[in-house]
Amino acid sequence: MSRSNPFVLAGIFLAFIGIFGGLPFVTDGLFVDSHEGDTYHLVDIALRMFEGRIPHLDFVTPLGILGFLPLVGALKAGLPFGAAFIVSQLMVALVMWPIIVYATWSRLTKRQAIAFGCITLGLILTMTYLHPASSVTVAMHYNRWAWAIAFVALLLAFCPPAHGAAARPKLDGALIGLLAMALLMIKITFFVSLAPAVIAALLVRKQSVAVAVALVTGVVLILVSTVFLGIAFWGAYYADLLNVARSEVRPNVGLPLSELLSGGQYISATLVGIAAALLIRRAGHDGLALVFIALLFPGFVYITYQNFGNDPTWLLFVAVLVLVFRPERGYADVAGIDIRGAMNVLSAAAILVNLPSFYASALAPLEHLAFDKNRFLPLLEGPEHSDFYIRRDRANSMTVSLALDENIGVWEKYNKDAERDIVRQIGGVRFPMCELGAGSRAYMIEIADRLEADGIPSGSQFFSTGLLSAFWLYGDFKPLQNGAPWYYGDLTGIENADYVLIPKCVAIHRVRGIIIDDLIEADTALTLLHDNELYALFSLK
Repeated sequence: MSRSNPFVLAGIFLAFIGIFGGLPFVTDGLFVDSHEGDTYHLVDIALRMFEGRIPHLDFVTPLGILGFLPLVGALKAGLPFGAAFIVSQLMVALVMWPIIVYATWSRLTKRQAIAFGCITLGLILTMTYLHPASSVTVAMHYNRWAWAIAFVALLLAFCPPAHGAAARPKLDGALIGLLAMALLMIKITFFVSLAPAVIAALLVRKQSVAVAVALVTGVVLILVSTVFLGIAFWGAYYADLLNVARSEVRPNVGLPLSELLSGGQYISATLVGIAAALLIRRAGHDGLALVFIALLFPGFVYITYQNFGNDPTWLLFVAVLVLVFRPERGYADVAGIDIRGAMNVLSAAAILVNLPSFYASALAPLEHLAFDKNRFLPLLEGPEHSDFYIRRDRANSMTVSLALDENIGVWEKYNKDAERDIVRQIGGVRFPMCELGAGSRAYMIEIADRLEADGIPSGSQFFSTGLLSAFWLYGDFKPLQNGAPWYYGDLTGIENADYVLIPKCVAIHRVRGIIIDDLIEADTALTLLHDNELYALFSLK
């Protein structure tokens, strides 16, 4: 099959970016209907950076700065939050556009190139977080961006130039180095998990020049980043990653690894991965098959293990990879079936296994168009970001889970067999299990309003024992210097806090218990100032 005209590809991809990426602009705002907690995480980080704070140096997060810079740049250009998020996705897609054109033109046939390019750009531009259920959300956008970038780097590393295309090892190496740096600065899990497979694939293909150029490019980009961010940035980044690795809160964010490999929901993905390695080897690519099964497949599984939702997005890349390595008909048989046909079937199987998530991602921008706007209200107060909406019912439904057996009464005798966590007490205040199921906006607003009503001075900083600490978005307070927008572990930033805020209900009761234990272990001097139905507030100074 012939290769595509690069200019035709460029036009098709640009049209896809404009249509698929521009659909959210048809409505008069950005409307999200799920994952409000992660939405607050995004807003908290973006607005801290908008005010001039730098990740790792000024607040704790294991996520890289590049996952938020496009959004912050759009905010600094004067766009409200909803429009800024949409524009940030378009910016990333446009930056990736020429790289995707080159990678698909030089490696793939016409249909393969169009499919791969649209899938990759779709990952950048969609409005959901890669999972089977229908929803529109901005949550965990950085995972989508990282998958798209990783797919392009892997295509350049694993696949040789096709159909007479000239080898360009220096260009390939420079692009791989650039993409690897992007992964390092978006979410390091992708970089660490996939870099060994990329290097090994290039070496198996005898592309040592590309490896050398990629390494040099990466080093140069790190040096350039250091000029702008400072040497201390890298030490702080490492410290944040170490904090997460040692955390009791987030060893992983979903299923156990054994379930991810052999559980009923995921065994089909595992079998597709194993079959891909076997067929690639049978097609005559022994070295790359070994790299796939020994390095790439484990890297894919580890990323999936670490990403919330555990979606096997990597299957979309495998679907293209097995097509690239198909031999001509008659080359070999597998169980009496021509191997080319078997690889066609396996490619289709990879798509089908991931079809629920793929379908939800493709549909999300269209769902966004169909929303009843009356069901939504602005996430933030004030006119400057009034185009960013969440569902009214989810924002205001104060639904909680309570452990009735933790209180004295009829249910108390069941507490031991229920294997409850112990009820924490600190400063004379008792904190039984109470977990929020929804109502995050109402929760944030009421706590911020009560703090102001209790006379807490403007500009105060709080160390909060909840998973989220975005109360400053709704009151005249400041985000905690060196604190964490999303708690991962340790008493980070408490040295800068004016108060310790312990909500009576939190997103995850276990997290509050861990933080209270850490406060007790650190022998933190706390003076109780307020104890009400919303929180206990302690003075540190």
